[in-house]
Amino acid sequence: MANIKWTDEHKNRVAELGKQGLSSSKIAQKLFDEFGVNLSRRTVSRYLSTGHTSSRCSEVNKLDYFYSVN
Repeated sequence: MANIKWTDEHKNRVAELGKQGLSSSKIAQKLFDEFGVNLSRRTVSRYLSTGHTSSRCSEVNKLDYFYSVN
Protein backbone atom coordinates (compact mmCIF):
# COMPACT_ATOMS: atom_id res chain seq x y z
CA MET A 1 0.00 0.00 0.00
CA ALA A 2 1.38 3.41 -0.91
CA ASN A 3 2.17 6.01 1.71
CA ILE A 4 -0.46 8.70 1.99
CA LYS A 5 -0.20 12.18 3.43
CA TRP A 6 -2.44 12.29 6.50
CA THR A 7 -4.21 15.62 6.77
CA ASP A 8 -5.66 17.05 9.96
CA GLU A 9 -9.07 16.39 8.43
CA HIS A 10 -8.24 12.66 8.10
CA LYS A 11 -6.90 12.47 11.65
CA ASN A 12 -9.88 14.31 13.12
CA ARG A 13 -12.34 12.12 11.24
CA VAL A 14 -10.63 8.91 12.40
CA ALA A 15 -10.69 10.13 16.01
CA GLU A 16 -14.34 11.19 15.69
CA LEU A 17 -15.43 7.86 14.24
CA GLY A 18 -13.40 6.00 16.85
CA LYS A 19 -15.19 7.90 19.63
CA GLN A 20 -18.48 6.84 18.04
CA GLY A 21 -17.41 3.24 18.53
CA LEU A 22 -16.89 2.24 14.89
CA SER A 23 -14.48 -0.61 14.23
CA SER A 24 -11.16 0.07 12.53
CA SER A 25 -12.45 -1.69 9.42
CA LYS A 26 -15.55 0.49 9.25
CA ILE A 27 -13.48 3.64 9.81
CA ALA A 28 -11.11 2.66 7.00
CA GLN A 29 -14.09 2.10 4.69
CA LYS A 30 -15.64 5.47 5.66
CA LEU A 31 -12.37 7.30 4.96
CA PHE A 32 -12.25 5.68 1.54
CA ASP A 33 -15.88 6.61 0.87
CA GLU A 34 -15.49 10.19 2.10
CA PHE A 35 -11.96 11.11 0.99
CA GLY A 36 -10.86 8.42 -1.44
CA VAL A 37 -8.08 7.52 1.00
CA ASN A 38 -7.25 3.81 1.10
CA LEU A 39 -6.11 2.88 4.62
CA SER A 40 -5.82 -0.55 6.13
CA ARG A 41 -7.68 -1.56 9.25
CA ARG A 42 -4.32 -1.94 10.94
CA THR A 43 -3.25 1.60 10.06
CA VAL A 44 -6.48 3.00 11.50
CA SER A 45 -6.10 0.86 14.62
CA ARG A 46 -2.50 2.02 15.09
CA TYR A 47 -3.53 5.66 14.80
CA LEU A 48 -6.37 5.23 17.30
CA SER A 49 -4.12 3.55 19.85
CA THR A 50 -0.99 5.68 19.45
CA GLY A 51 -1.93 8.93 17.74
CA HIS A 52 0.79 8.35 15.15
CA THR A 53 0.34 7.68 11.47
CA SER A 54 3.60 5.80 11.05
CA SER A 55 4.68 2.44 12.40
CA ARG A 56 8.19 3.87 12.56
CA CYS A 57 7.52 5.92 15.69
CA SER A 58 9.53 4.34 18.46
CA GLU A 59 8.57 6.50 21.43
CA VAL A 60 4.84 6.78 22.02
CA ASN A 61 3.11 7.97 25.14
CA LYS A 62 -0.29 6.34 24.74
CA LEU A 63 -1.68 7.83 27.93
CA ASP A 64 -1.00 11.41 26.78
CA TYR A 65 -2.65 10.67 23.43
CA PHE A 66 -5.64 9.02 25.09
CA TYR A 67 -6.35 12.08 27.21
CA SER A 68 -5.88 14.47 24.28
CA VAL A 69 -8.67 12.84 22.24
CA ASN A 70 -11.08 12.09 25.10
